[in-house]
Amino acid sequence: MSKRLGVTLVLALLSTPPCVADLTELVARLRQEPMSLFDWGMVQLERDLQQARRDDRDFLRVDYQPGNERIMIDASFVVLPEEIKAISAEKACYARHHAIKLLLGVIDTSDLHFAPASDYRLGLKFSHQDPEAMKRQPDIAALGTELMKSIFIRVGISSEKMEFPFSPDMRCHGRLMSQEVAYTPGDTR
Repeated sequence: MSKRLGVTLVLALLSTPPCVADLTELVARLRQEPMSLFDWGMVQLERDLQQARRDDRDFLRVDYQPGNERIMIDASFVVLPEEIKAISAEKACYARHHAIKLLLGVIDTSDLHFAPASDYRLGLKFSHQDPEAMKRQPDIAALGTELMKSIFIRVGISSEKMEFPFSPDMRCHGRLMSQEVAYTPGDTR
């Protein structure tokens, strides 16, 4: 019985469909591609910022624009029409922009400052976790401070589910380390 089961298993493995074999080769090839600490940090940053989403209708992504050396945080939020009527589209947009800042530890009250160790936590996302490799890296808090200076946040809000073509009620944008937020009504960016 076990011999028959062994033969069946070998035959099943030998008759693997070509699409599975292609996928295995593709995964093997992808695993050999290099990934920088910057790439790894961007993935972790985007993952951590997903906390700003309230449900599946909201969208948030992080990417890097090498031309102007910015880390871009793009977010789209669906808000209730009642909220827009109650506090205005501009304030609703600012509230989401501010929430992203708070997740990064930037406190935007009467003046701009950051929570203790927020620079270190951001720098750590873009660093080795191996203690030996960490000794050869730049200071993690200094790295986090520099990264904070390069982050730019763009938020769009809409009172209905945002699907293509996007037509938000309001857009707002500004640097992470600035109190200035610019507003644009409608669907221009």
